[in-house]
Amino acid sequence: MNNSKTVEWLNTKIVPAANKFAAFKVIRAINGGFRFAMPVILTGAVFQILGNIGKLVNASTTYSTLISSLNNLTFGLLGLVFAYGIAYSSAQAHKINANPVALIALSLYLVMLKPGFADGGFQITFSYLGATGSAVAMLAGVLTGEVCALFVRKGWVIKGKGLPDFIVQWFEPIIPGVLLLLAVGALTYTLNIDFIAMLSKIFQPLVTGADTLWGLIVINLANMIGWFFGIHTMATSGFLNPILFANIAENNELFMSGLAPTIANGFHITTLQTKFAWMTIGGAGSFFMLNILFLTSKVKSVKALGRASIVPSLFCISEPILFGAPVVLNPVLGIPMIINQAFVNPILTYIAFATNLVAVPYNTTFLPFLPNPIQAFLYNNDWKGVVLV
Repeated sequence: MNNSKTVEWLNTKIVPAANKFAAFKVIRAINGGFRFAMPVILTGAVFQILGNIGKLVNASTTYSTLISSLNNLTFGLLGLVFAYGIAYSSAQAHKINANPVALIALSLYLVMLKPGFADGGFQITFSYLGATGSAVAMLAGVLTGEVCALFVRKGWVIKGKGLPDFIVQWFEPIIPGVLLLLAVGALTYTLNIDFIAMLSKIFQPLVTGADTLWGLIVINLANMIGWFFGIHTMATSGFLNPILFANIAENNELFMSGLAPTIANGFHITTLQTKFAWMTIGGAGSFFMLNILFLTSKVKSVKALGRASIVPSLFCISEPILFGAPVVLNPVLGIPMIINQAFVNPILTYIAFATNLVAVPYNTTFLPFLPNPIQAFLYNNDWKGVVLV
């Protein structure tokens, strides 16, 4: 099969199936929720950096308390943001009014966490509101969006005839919202179902499998095959992001308890930090060195592409090369991309972590569009991690 026939076969057989998967509404909703949360994630990362600086200069207790509190009230509330964002994205995908649906998802998320009420106080495990509760947030967001969409589609909603449209939109999610809250409330407060524990048990095989060399390889292989067809990683593995964020939070909790950041101590190696600092050197596909080679090319068009791509590549944005070279649907560049990021980078990174040569990331900082060496140091404060990049 020659190259043109290969590309034609990919375009007619594989790409449509891949695009169909990427368009699946639940996948789109989870990916949309992650994108929705990015401003909060990046804001929290700034406070994490300020906290690290404070430790280096022995800042006052007042400063440390302030920065820690602000970090907790940004990054520490990711579960709330995920629940709202996923439901909002789900409602948009179903073309129904998004904000009321997302607000009900927030209520459902809190009911799933089963807060207590005593002496006029609101009692809840704070970590459940953050990355630790992200799997529950994902369930609350998807469930609310899908159920509300079903009720609207079937016409099982309060119509509010003769009322202005914006008032009708207030009433649409009431029936599904009440039924969802009653059902989940009965499970948590009457039957004592612990959604955090239940979902942790369900996802444990996935989390355990991901925290292996094979897990790193499979995730990166899925991402690179997706990019080969021009499909963003948010479609191929974005549904894992809430779990990978929970891994970041758990690593930080282990470190704060006094444990050394090693695999033997239970630290997760498969996190978004690992992906962005050591898997994707220069962006998806790990094209930084290819970009350098383009800069030295004697072919004017290739050299021009290298010049146009080098600054984005420094900040981990590789789309100019992916679509400009192109790598997409180009076996000559696509196969080396898959081998490099799906096999070489995961193997080297895993060996470095498994042998304790490099500390496993343990900070909650997440700044995916900084240069890779800077990211690496911010994630584990280990200069050897910079060398690994």
